[in-house]
Amino acid sequence: MRLLNMKYMVSSLTHCRNSCHNNYRATAFVDAASRWFSNEGNSPPQKRSRFQIPHRENPRLRVHAVSIEHSDYSIDGTEEPFSEEDDDDEGILDHDKIAELVQEDEKLKQEKMKKWSRRPAPHLSVISDKGESNGKGGRKTARARVWIRPGHGEVTVNRMPFIKYFDRDTLRDDILQPLVVTRTCGRFDINAFVNGGGKSGQAGALRLGIARALNKYNPDLYRPALKYKGFMTRDARKVERKKVGLKKARKAPQWVRR
Repeated sequence: MRLLNMKYMVSSLTHCRNSCHNNYRATAFVDAASRWFSNEGNSPPQKRSRFQIPHRENPRLRVHAVSIEHSDYSIDGTEEPFSEEDDDDEGILDHDKIAELVQEDEKLKQEKMKKWSRRPAPHLSVISDKGESNGKGGRKTARARVWIRPGHGEVTVNRMPFIKYFDRDTLRDDILQPLVVTRTCGRFDINAFVNGGGKSGQAGALRLGIARALNKYNPDLYRPALKYKGFMTRDARKVERKKVGLKKARKAPQWVRR
């Protein structure tokens, strides 16, 4: 009697479900009740999350973009199917060719290693037949050409005594810094010609020229100290050009609101 009543309830619920298929909540309730009574009361059905949407067949839902019946999945007759009887030796190189390729790769690697392991060329002393070494220097727009030779420490600039040409002590000290660092004051006679710029730029150019001349005379002895103090580096700073609309390179006219 109990089974008959339950079957009757299931049939009535399915009829109710078909009648209220447009109402989502009513359909969900009918589905849950039908599953409960169809379980015959042995064990309660598994609880479903409230976020889980009940599965319903929707005839309007397109599962496949093109139906299998109307699609063409056949293989074109122009393409030949792959056969295992094809020659497998076409894509495989001979052992001799492989050995040649490996040898070429090893040669290229060795050449690269030689290039990487090359040390810079050693700095050789350059002394003329007269026993002189020369050097060129620059600073701002000034240029200097310097010749040094062993002597008693006489310095001439543009055929003038060093003290008369550079009247400021700070410029003299700056020019003689390479000689002080290498401890060669009074050992070389210096003859220099400078042009362009002002006295400050000419002093910087003359210092660089003296340092380069000492480097050429004996690089093994003088270069480390000159390099450490930065006397071998050309100072690239210059006056910045004036811009249009500005008073100077950076200075702008006073801004007025009205």
